[in-house]
Amino acid sequence: MPKLSQQSKVEYLIKPRVSRLVDERIRISQQLEELEKLRDEINGQLLEETIRAGGSFESDDWKVTKVDSENRRINKDLLLELGVKPSIIAKATSIAKYAYAKVTVKKR
Repeated sequence: MPKLSQQSKVEYLIKPRVSRLVDERIRISQQLEELEKLRDEINGQLLEETIRAGGSFESDDWKVTKVDSENRRINKDLLLELGVKPSIIAKATSIAKYAYAKVTVKKR
């Protein structure tokens, strides 16, 4: 039997564990996607009922309120078109760095 390199030994020991973790993560991600879809459907139904009831529902345990909001974002390209200098845009830009393990499911 050939002697395994240190790298081969590490891969031999770690790869099954990583494979199990990836499989588990894929399974959980699929479950979350299904649950989020169901939650969104329920939210839509709750919104319809809340609007029908005049804006809110309440019990001893919970309260449902219709909330109107909007999401605003500054468009860098429009700022440039309006004459804002790129250096000013760069100075005013906040950057949040983060790291995560990205799992990509390969199509079979």
